[in-house]
Amino acid sequence: GIGRAIAERFAAEGAWLVVTATSTDGLEPVTDACRGLGAEVLVLAGDLAEPDFAARLVDLAAGAFGTLDVVVNNAFWEETGPVAGATPDGWDRTFRLSLTAPMLLARAALPGVAARGSGSHRNLGSTHGVAAPPAPAPSDPAKADRATPPHPPPVASRRPGAWGFPCSAQDRR
Repeated sequence: GIGRAIAERFAAEGAWLVVTATSTDGLEPVTDACRGLGAEVLVLAGDLAEPDFAARLVDLAAGAFGTLDVVVNNAFWEETGPVAGATPDGWDRTFRLSLTAPMLLARAALPGVAARGSGSHRNLGSTHGVAAPPAPAPSDPAKADRATPPHPPPVASRRPGAWGFPCSAQDRR
């Protein structure tokens, strides 16, 4: 999917990678493809909805590679169906992955980025954030929140660099 395409593109450009998913199932083809392009690839399975996992990812990358230059957050989960059928647990998980995880990733990466004076953080969203379908799902407000500034780091996708990271393709500091 999208995550694999992103990883392969970075690998083709010579990046070293840390890839993650909630389990290692399905990651082997990604890591094999990236290694085939010459990249060094580390894998850490875990759940970005868990508060300490973002810091573990950043620590792994910085420890193994000496620096962390780019964070790409493509994580997503949603409880499907209309809001009327949403459960509190599904709603909470959707928001933890869509809003809290990007902030935790930014917070974990920011000290190293600030010390070097450079780095980049990308969060992938969805058109559902600006044009929800007729039967909105719990993820739609979370996606809208990622797409509409101002918000906590690093969801400022239309406001380059507002939270300490260059956050858009137009901001190449």
